[in-house]
Amino acid sequence: MSLRGIASEVGWQCTTGKPGGMLPIDWQYRGERGGHERTYNGFDLQNLSCAGILSKLSDVQGGPDMRFRPYLADGQHVRLRFEAGSDADVYIGQDRVHRLACRRFGGDLEDVTVDHVGPVMRVYASGAGTDKAQLTCMGEDMSLCEQTEPWPLRETAWSDPDTDQLDLLRAHAAGMLAANRCPVMQIKGSIHANDANQDGTPLHPLGSMWPGETVEIALDGFPSLPDGVYRSRLMRMAGDETDRVDLTFDVMADPNVK
Repeated sequence: MSLRGIASEVGWQCTTGKPGGMLPIDWQYRGERGGHERTYNGFDLQNLSCAGILSKLSDVQGGPDMRFRPYLADGQHVRLRFEAGSDADVYIGQDRVHRLACRRFGGDLEDVTVDHVGPVMRVYASGAGTDKAQLTCMGEDMSLCEQTEPWPLRETAWSDPDTDQLDLLRAHAAGMLAANRCPVMQIKGSIHANDANQDGTPLHPLGSMWPGETVEIALDGFPSLPDGVYRSRLMRMAGDETDRVDLTFDVMADPNVK
């Protein structure tokens, strides 16, 4: 099946497939054909959860973005639509690119912070089994350690006792390495859903942007980054009972480090 087809089947089995387990979620990709296979054994039930399985399907190399998007089923009821990228295009589609700005004298993106982290050159991954019979592999990219001014070697480890196929374990290690092989940064900020233009038109009303969509962030005068437009995807939205919405964007290459 496709990865999102597997995710839909898992989600359906964990909700509608259980007695009294109905939830208002449309698992729209059930049965979608593809080139992937996953096995979840009943004897390993203590290590399995729907959220954990969906996260692992998304985190593997080539794994799709996933989200639950609410919509009005009728005048009184809200349902959730499970949306995910395909095996060919892992990103969720959108009809326009959103734009936010943080400037010296204002802007619609406020309270901006930027986190930085160095690269990882090696990922040690372990899977099913114990002792000498345990599956292990290593992902490696030493290019930053071999340049004229080398970076110090930095390693990390990843483990999943449910992974019993070496190719799948290698895909997990490769996915983690691809996400961390160069110095990266992550931008966070907040917007206000009630902000409006001079004519009263709302700037960013609720429902105008969703996690997984591309956003261009224009920074001007931010102390630790060069002025410019930074393109990223919206990873997470969070809020409370006010009009403030906190935004977390995908990690991106750090422009300050070569």
